[in-house]
Amino acid sequence: MKVKIVLLLVSLSIALCSGKIISAQNENPWKNFKKRANVKREVPSSAPIISYKKFAIEYAISDAMKSGVGLQKVELFITRDMGLNWEKYGEDRDKKSPFVVSVEEDGVYGFAIVSTDSVGNRERPPFAGMLPARIIVVDTKAPSGKFITPTRKEELKGESIAISWKVTDTYLGKTPIKLQYSGNKGRTWRTLKSNLPAKANVAWIPPQSKSPTYKFRLIAKDRAGNQSIINSTGLIITDIESPKASITGPE
Repeated sequence: MKVKIVLLLVSLSIALCSGKIISAQNENPWKNFKKRANVKREVPSSAPIISYKKFAIEYAISDAMKSGVGLQKVELFITRDMGLNWEKYGEDRDKKSPFVVSVEEDGVYGFAIVSTDSVGNRERPPFAGMLPARIIVVDTKAPSGKFITPTRKEELKGESIAISWKVTDTYLGKTPIKLQYSGNKGRTWRTLKSNLPAKANVAWIPPQSKSPTYKFRLIAKDRAGNQSIINSTGLIITDIESPKASITGPE
């Protein structure tokens, strides 16, 4: 008897506490496999991107299994190259969802589950060229970047200043940047603009202030939720008030 398995991905650190499901129901990985074997092996944009290396894969047994035929074992297979090569990850000893997975490094992981019923009927395991049933991207690294301007002390008087930067990360969104400034040497920060691109140039006129020195920082967040704070090495010193002269003599 063939047993159908459905994969659901759940974060171990979040889902085992809250039950939050990240991915939706998968299609059967063996359906139309002859056609699937020749498709482009690209990571789909819908693939979940997670920031942890330990997570849980939930699986559901089809109704056929509940009709009286027992379950002998559940095996999990894993691929690092979109199905070109597969290896067995392990067996779920209690044969009850979820299947806890732990990986050692960031990267793209594909999964397939194979079940065997109590009379020995086993689903066909994945073979070289078979696309995975579910693809998960593990990304634990925060974005990196730098300010292009300002990078040194600059004295301004009433004019606008140019603030520019470049941030890089494999899994950045379209507008992952928040730009902030501080007028009190970094004790508190105010947001200048949000939802900015990874590379941009912003013109800004500093407000009049009793503390005319400003510093800047970026808060960059990637699609996995990793966040970094990038500080500018430059300072802006504004001279808002014009000098005042007075005659003091002769008396």
